[in-house]
Amino acid sequence: MSVRPSHFNPSRPFDRQTLTGYFKPKVNVTNNNWARVDLAVRSNNQWKDNAFVLNFRNSACSTMREHVPDFFRIVAKHSGATTDTKAPCVIPAGHFAFKNESVAWTFPSFPVMPYGRYKFRATGGFSKSTAHPSFCVAVDCEVIPKPS
Repeated sequence: MSVRPSHFNPSRPFDRQTLTGYFKPKVNVTNNNWARVDLAVRSNNQWKDNAFVLNFRNSACSTMREHVPDFFRIVAKHSGATTDTKAPCVIPAGHFAFKNESVAWTFPSFPVMPYGRYKFRATGGFSKSTAHPSFCVAVDCEVIPKPS
């Protein structure tokens, strides 16, 4: 996956960012896959790893659909995956490119995080028998107060 977001403008916090890039799974992403999110926090001019760790065993696809619904909407739009929560979650293998897709970075089921700068790292794997990751996503981000 290679995704380039547009710049966030703090003086216009309600403007949505746009995403350009591609998503290229080599095999189907389903709920048989695992995912792990590791958030490091910036403190004393260095990263403190494992500040927040979330493990999602056997639910990688549904976790993305539930926790990052607008990003999953973009993936579903280009891959043909369903956004219906009652249907099985499957992102088919293939190459899916997108350009200037508007995204709302809302996380309705994710815990409320303290404000600050984070290094977000998500890993996932296709095998239940191994903890060896098959993919990785890293983002340097900031949590800010919700604009009023």
